[in-house]
Amino acid sequence: MSGWAVLGIWSLSQILIMGILWFDMRQSEKRTKKLKGSHMPDREAIRAKFGGRCAYCGKLLGEKWHADHVDSKRRGGDPEGQLYPACPRCNLHKGVWTIEEWRGEIAAQVKRLRRDSAAFRLAEGYGLIKETGAAVVFYFERSNEGKGER
Repeated sequence: MSGWAVLGIWSLSQILIMGILWFDMRQSEKRTKKLKGSHMPDREAIRAKFGGRCAYCGKLLGEKWHADHVDSKRRGGDPEGQLYPACPRCNLHKGVWTIEEWRGEIAAQVKRLRRDSAAFRLAEGYGLIKETGAAVVFYFERSNEGKGER
């Protein structure tokens, strides 16, 4: 039986779906081969850099954590360069900011809360919240582990 005769029993949408699935499978194979090289980061070594803690807030990392590019790839950082273990909250909030830009964003939170949150202003008015003016210091900066990393 020729190939065309077999195609006769398939609808056009089935043929398109099979083509898409085949293409996706080939792309997946290419990605897997690309990742199998020696340049693939060792996630457990990254996690161990700060004793299994987030490099930024110091929280113990759970099962789900991120390997953060300290210098964002979008800003020209080395894609395989400095990788720090980060909890999802810190990594997603940091985004593509540099460490210093992110430090400034965190420091600005009290001012934003005071401006935008009536509940914050109420709690502050009753003395439940006090602004300390403390500097934003990340865990990797105050930790003995990972010294010389950055």
